[in-house]
Amino acid sequence: GFAYNGDNFDEGTDAYGEAPPAIGYTFLRSALADADGLDNDRDGAIDEPGERLGLTSVLFFNAVSARDGGEDPHTARDYYRYMQGRWKDGHPFTLGGNGHDFSNIPTQFFFSGDPVTGAFWSERNTDDQGTPNSPSDRQFTLSTGPFTMQPGDEQEIVFAVVWARGSDYLDSVRLLKKHVARLHEVADVLLVPDQTSGVPEPPPAPADVLGFAQNFPNPFGETTTIRYSMPHEMAIRLRVYDVLGREVATLVDGRQAPGIYTVEFDGAGLPTGVYFYRIEMDHLRFTKHMTLTR
Repeated sequence: GFAYNGDNFDEGTDAYGEAPPAIGYTFLRSALADADGLDNDRDGAIDEPGERLGLTSVLFFNAVSARDGGEDPHTARDYYRYMQGRWKDGHPFTLGGNGHDFSNIPTQFFFSGDPVTGAFWSERNTDDQGTPNSPSDRQFTLSTGPFTMQPGDEQEIVFAVVWARGSDYLDSVRLLKKHVARLHEVADVLLVPDQTSGVPEPPPAPADVLGFAQNFPNPFGETTTIRYSMPHEMAIRLRVYDVLGREVATLVDGRQAPGIYTVEFDGAGLPTGVYFYRIEMDHLRFTKHMTLTR
Protein backbone atom coordinates (compact mmCIF):
# COMPACT_ATOMS: atom_id res chain seq x y z
CA GLY A 1 0.00 0.00 0.00
CA PHE A 2 1.31 3.46 -0.81
CA ALA A 3 0.47 7.16 -0.74
CA TYR A 4 1.58 9.99 -3.00
CA ASN A 5 0.82 13.66 -3.58
CA GLY A 6 -2.16 14.68 -5.69
CA ASP A 7 -0.06 16.98 -7.92
CA ASN A 8 3.56 17.90 -8.50
CA PHE A 9 3.81 20.57 -5.79
CA ASP A 10 3.48 20.00 -2.04
CA GLU A 11 2.37 23.26 -0.41
CA GLY A 12 3.09 24.44 3.13
CA THR A 13 5.87 25.65 5.41
CA ASP A 14 7.33 22.18 6.04
CA ALA A 15 6.31 20.76 2.65
CA TYR A 16 8.50 19.17 -0.03
CA GLY A 17 7.69 21.65 -2.78
CA GLU A 18 8.43 20.39 -6.31
CA ALA A 19 8.49 16.65 -7.02
CA PRO A 20 7.07 15.40 -3.71
CA PRO A 21 8.00 11.85 -2.66
CA ALA A 22 5.85 8.74 -2.26
CA ILE A 23 5.74 6.45 0.76
CA GLY A 24 4.82 2.78 0.89
CA TYR A 25 4.30 -0.04 3.37
CA THR A 26 5.04 -3.67 2.52
CA PHE A 27 5.12 -6.97 4.38
CA LEU A 28 8.46 -8.75 4.26
CA ARG A 29 7.12 -11.56 6.42
CA SER A 30 3.42 -11.85 7.13
CA ALA A 31 1.46 -14.28 9.28
CA LEU A 32 1.37 -18.01 8.52
CA ALA A 33 -1.81 -18.91 6.69
CA ASP A 34 -4.29 -21.46 7.98
CA ALA A 35 -4.98 -24.53 5.83
CA ASP A 36 -7.94 -22.95 4.06
CA GLY A 37 -7.78 -24.28 0.49
CA LEU A 38 -6.61 -20.89 -0.84
CA ASP A 39 -3.46 -19.76 -2.63
CA ASN A 40 -2.85 -16.99 -0.10
CA ASP A 41 0.64 -16.04 -1.28
CA ARG A 42 -0.41 -16.21 -4.96
CA ASP A 43 2.46 -18.49 -6.02
CA GLY A 44 0.32 -21.14 -7.73
CA ALA A 45 0.44 -23.62 -4.81
CA ILE A 46 -2.36 -24.14 -2.29
CA ASP A 47 -1.72 -24.71 1.43
CA GLU A 48 1.99 -25.46 0.95
CA PRO A 49 4.16 -25.70 4.10
CA GLY A 50 5.14 -22.26 5.35
CA GLU A 51 2.58 -20.41 3.21
CA ARG A 52 2.11 -16.85 4.40
CA LEU A 53 -0.89 -14.58 3.98
CA GLY A 54 0.74 -11.48 2.55
CA LEU A 55 -1.36 -8.34 2.27
CA THR A 56 -5.07 -9.17 2.43
CA SER A 57 -6.73 -5.75 2.45
CA VAL A 58 -5.94 -2.14 1.51
CA LEU A 59 -8.50 0.57 2.25
CA PHE A 60 -8.52 4.34 1.91
CA PHE A 61 -11.15 6.55 3.46
CA ASN A 62 -12.10 10.21 3.79
CA ALA A 63 -13.65 11.53 6.98
CA VAL A 64 -15.85 13.85 4.88
CA SER A 65 -17.89 11.01 3.38
CA ALA A 66 -21.53 10.87 4.42
CA ARG A 67 -21.73 7.10 4.02
CA ASP A 68 -22.69 5.37 7.29
CA GLY A 69 -22.09 8.57 9.28
CA GLY A 70 -18.64 9.23 7.85
CA GLU A 71 -15.84 6.79 7.04
CA ASP A 72 -13.59 7.30 10.06
CA PRO A 73 -13.63 4.10 12.16
CA HIS A 74 -14.57 4.61 15.81
CA THR A 75 -15.53 1.24 17.31
CA ALA A 76 -13.86 -2.18 17.37
CA ARG A 77 -16.52 -3.35 14.93
CA ASP A 78 -15.65 -0.51 12.53
CA TYR A 79 -11.95 -1.40 12.55
CA TYR A 80 -12.59 -5.12 12.18
CA ARG A 81 -14.91 -4.62 9.22
CA TYR A 82 -12.27 -2.48 7.53
CA MET A 83 -9.74 -5.25 8.11
CA GLN A 84 -12.18 -7.71 6.49
CA GLY A 85 -12.63 -5.54 3.39
CA ARG A 86 -16.03 -4.16 4.36
CA TRP A 87 -17.48 -0.75 5.00
CA LYS A 88 -18.71 0.13 8.48
CA ASP A 89 -22.27 -0.84 7.52
CA GLY A 90 -21.08 -4.34 6.54
CA HIS A 91 -21.23 -3.90 2.75
CA PRO A 92 -18.12 -5.09 0.88
CA PHE A 93 -15.77 -2.72 -0.88
CA THR A 94 -16.57 -2.73 -4.58
CA LEU A 95 -14.42 -2.04 -7.63
CA GLY A 96 -14.44 1.48 -9.10
CA GLY A 97 -15.28 5.00 -8.01
CA ASN A 98 -14.79 5.46 -4.28
CA GLY A 99 -15.31 1.79 -3.47
CA HIS A 100 -19.09 1.74 -3.31
CA ASP A 101 -22.04 2.18 -5.68
CA PHE A 102 -19.90 2.17 -8.85
CA SER A 103 -20.13 -1.60 -9.42
CA ASN A 104 -21.17 -4.75 -7.60
CA ILE A 105 -17.74 -6.40 -7.94
CA PRO A 106 -16.31 -6.98 -4.45
CA THR A 107 -12.64 -6.21 -3.84
CA GLN A 108 -10.30 -5.96 -0.87
CA PHE A 109 -7.67 -3.80 -2.57
CA PHE A 110 -8.35 -0.14 -3.21
CA PHE A 111 -6.97 1.57 -6.33
CA SER A 112 -5.24 -1.49 -7.73
CA GLY A 113 -4.54 0.27 -11.04
CA ASP A 114 -1.20 1.94 -11.77
CA PRO A 115 -1.42 5.73 -11.24
CA VAL A 116 1.74 6.30 -13.29
CA THR A 117 0.02 5.12 -16.46
CA GLY A 118 -3.40 6.38 -15.34
CA ALA A 119 -4.84 2.86 -15.55
CA PHE A 120 -8.22 2.00 -14.09
CA TRP A 121 -8.79 1.66 -11.05
CA SER A 122 -6.50 4.40 -9.70
CA GLU A 123 -6.88 7.82 -8.13
CA ARG A 124 -6.14 9.26 -11.58
CA ASN A 125 -8.80 7.11 -13.26
CA THR A 126 -11.63 6.16 -10.93
CA ASP A 127 -14.24 5.22 -13.53
CA ASP A 128 -12.33 3.86 -16.56
CA GLN A 129 -13.10 7.20 -18.27
CA GLY A 130 -10.09 9.08 -16.93
CA THR A 131 -11.95 10.85 -14.11
CA PRO A 132 -9.51 11.57 -11.26
CA ASN A 133 -10.21 11.70 -7.56
CA SER A 134 -9.99 15.19 -6.09
CA PRO A 135 -6.83 15.51 -3.96
CA SER A 136 -7.68 15.43 -0.26
CA ASP A 137 -6.39 14.36 3.12
CA ARG A 138 -6.42 10.58 2.74
CA GLN A 139 -6.13 7.90 5.39
CA PHE A 140 -5.61 4.23 4.67
CA THR A 141 -5.23 0.89 6.41
CA LEU A 142 -3.40 -2.29 5.45
CA SER A 143 -4.29 -5.68 6.90
CA THR A 144 -3.17 -9.30 6.92
CA GLY A 145 -5.46 -12.05 8.18
CA PRO A 146 -7.33 -13.83 9.48
CA PHE A 147 -5.06 -16.47 10.99
CA THR A 148 -5.35 -18.81 13.95
CA MET A 149 -3.18 -18.68 17.08
CA GLN A 150 -3.47 -21.13 19.95
CA PRO A 151 -2.45 -20.12 23.51
CA GLY A 152 1.33 -19.98 23.65
CA ASP A 153 1.73 -19.75 19.85
CA GLU A 154 3.89 -17.07 18.25
CA GLN A 155 3.70 -15.30 14.89
CA GLU A 156 6.46 -13.11 13.51
CA ILE A 157 5.37 -10.28 11.21
CA VAL A 158 7.92 -7.98 9.57
CA PHE A 159 7.02 -4.92 7.53
CA ALA A 160 9.03 -2.15 5.91
CA VAL A 161 8.29 1.54 5.39
CA VAL A 162 9.80 2.64 2.07
CA TRP A 163 10.30 6.22 0.83
CA ALA A 164 11.19 7.38 -2.68
CA ARG A 165 11.53 10.72 -4.45
CA GLY A 166 11.66 10.84 -8.23
CA SER A 167 11.69 13.56 -10.84
CA ASP A 168 7.98 14.30 -10.26
CA TYR A 169 5.15 13.05 -8.07
CA LEU A 170 4.33 10.12 -10.36
CA ASP A 171 7.96 9.20 -10.92
CA SER A 172 8.18 8.96 -7.12
CA VAL A 173 5.54 6.19 -7.29
CA ARG A 174 7.46 4.40 -10.05
CA LEU A 175 10.70 4.62 -8.07
CA LEU A 176 8.94 3.49 -4.89
CA LYS A 177 7.68 0.32 -6.61
CA LYS A 178 11.18 -0.35 -7.91
CA HIS A 179 12.62 -0.05 -4.40
CA VAL A 180 9.95 -2.34 -2.94
CA ALA A 181 10.53 -4.98 -5.63
CA ARG A 182 14.25 -4.95 -4.89
CA LEU A 183 13.59 -5.16 -1.16
CA HIS A 184 11.52 -8.30 -1.66
CA GLU A 185 14.27 -9.83 -3.79
CA VAL A 186 16.72 -9.60 -0.88
CA ALA A 187 14.23 -10.08 1.98
CA ASP A 188 15.25 -13.70 2.63
CA VAL A 189 18.83 -12.56 3.17
CA LEU A 190 17.90 -9.54 5.28
CA LEU A 191 15.71 -11.57 7.62
CA VAL A 192 18.36 -14.21 8.39
CA PRO A 193 20.93 -13.34 11.10
CA ASP A 194 24.31 -12.34 9.65
CA GLN A 195 26.53 -15.43 9.42
CA THR A 196 29.42 -13.76 7.59
CA SER A 197 30.83 -11.39 10.19
CA GLY A 198 32.55 -14.10 12.24
CA VAL A 199 30.81 -12.93 15.41
CA PRO A 200 28.95 -15.85 16.98
CA GLU A 201 25.30 -15.48 17.85
CA PRO A 202 24.59 -15.04 21.56
CA PRO A 203 23.57 -18.19 23.43
CA PRO A 204 19.90 -18.60 24.26
CA ALA A 205 18.66 -17.15 27.51
CA PRO A 206 18.58 -19.71 30.34
CA ALA A 207 15.25 -21.40 30.84
CA ASP A 208 13.26 -20.48 33.92
CA VAL A 209 12.90 -22.88 36.83
CA LEU A 210 9.84 -24.13 35.01
CA GLY A 211 10.13 -23.00 31.43
CA PHE A 212 10.47 -23.59 27.76
CA ALA A 213 13.00 -21.55 25.75
CA GLN A 214 12.96 -20.72 22.05
CA ASN A 215 14.97 -23.14 19.92
CA PHE A 216 18.48 -22.01 18.96
CA PRO A 217 19.49 -21.23 16.29
CA ASN A 218 16.32 -20.12 14.56
CA PRO A 219 16.13 -20.16 11.55
CA PHE A 220 18.34 -23.27 11.31
CA GLY A 221 19.99 -25.27 8.54
CA GLU A 222 19.59 -28.91 9.61
CA THR A 223 19.81 -29.09 13.40
CA THR A 224 18.58 -26.89 16.21
CA THR A 225 18.46 -27.23 19.99
CA ILE A 226 15.35 -26.96 22.16
CA ARG A 227 15.85 -26.19 25.85
CA TYR A 228 13.47 -26.63 28.77
CA SER A 229 13.61 -26.97 32.56
CA MET A 230 11.45 -28.18 35.47
CA PRO A 231 11.69 -27.96 39.26
CA HIS A 232 10.49 -31.52 39.98
CA GLU A 233 9.85 -34.80 38.22
CA MET A 234 7.27 -34.43 35.49
CA ALA A 235 5.84 -36.32 32.51
CA ILE A 236 7.34 -34.75 29.40
CA ARG A 237 6.27 -35.07 25.78
CA LEU A 238 8.00 -32.99 23.08
CA ARG A 239 6.74 -33.30 19.50
CA VAL A 240 7.28 -31.47 16.20
CA TYR A 241 4.54 -30.74 13.65
CA ASP A 242 4.43 -29.27 10.15
CA VAL A 243 2.14 -26.37 9.27
CA LEU A 244 -0.68 -28.78 8.38
CA GLY A 245 -0.59 -30.20 11.91
CA ARG A 246 1.03 -33.51 10.95
CA GLU A 247 3.48 -34.90 13.50
CA VAL A 248 6.98 -35.22 12.02
CA ALA A 249 8.97 -36.17 15.14
CA THR A 250 8.60 -37.17 18.78
CA LEU A 251 11.72 -35.99 20.61
CA VAL A 252 10.78 -36.81 24.23
CA ASP A 253 8.06 -39.02 25.69
CA GLY A 254 8.33 -40.07 29.32
CA ARG A 255 8.97 -38.94 32.90
CA GLN A 256 12.12 -36.96 33.69
CA ALA A 257 13.88 -35.85 36.86
CA PRO A 258 14.09 -32.14 37.74
CA GLY A 259 16.73 -30.13 35.87
CA ILE A 260 17.60 -28.33 32.67
CA TYR A 261 17.46 -30.32 29.43
CA THR A 262 18.50 -29.70 25.85
CA VAL A 263 17.14 -31.75 22.95
CA GLU A 264 18.44 -31.63 19.38
CA PHE A 265 16.03 -31.68 16.46
CA ASP A 266 17.45 -32.88 13.13
CA GLY A 267 15.52 -31.56 10.12
CA ALA A 268 17.56 -33.45 7.52
CA GLY A 269 15.23 -34.95 4.94
CA LEU A 270 12.38 -32.55 5.71
CA PRO A 271 11.29 -29.78 3.32
CA THR A 272 12.21 -26.23 4.23
CA GLY A 273 9.54 -24.13 5.88
CA VAL A 274 7.95 -23.44 9.25
CA TYR A 275 7.46 -26.14 11.88
CA PHE A 276 5.83 -26.07 15.29
CA TYR A 277 7.09 -27.83 18.37
CA ARG A 278 4.92 -28.47 21.41
CA ILE A 279 6.00 -29.57 24.86
CA GLU A 280 3.61 -31.02 27.41
CA MET A 281 4.73 -30.91 31.05
CA ASP A 282 2.11 -32.77 33.08
CA HIS A 283 -0.94 -30.52 32.54
CA LEU A 284 1.05 -27.60 31.03
CA ARG A 285 1.49 -27.06 27.30
CA PHE A 286 3.74 -24.68 25.36
CA THR A 287 3.96 -24.19 21.58
CA LYS A 288 6.54 -22.31 19.50
CA HIS A 289 7.53 -22.21 15.84
CA MET A 290 10.87 -22.59 14.07
CA THR A 291 12.02 -22.15 10.48
CA LEU A 292 14.03 -24.76 8.59
CA THR A 293 16.19 -23.30 5.80
CA ARG A 294 18.92 -24.68 3.55
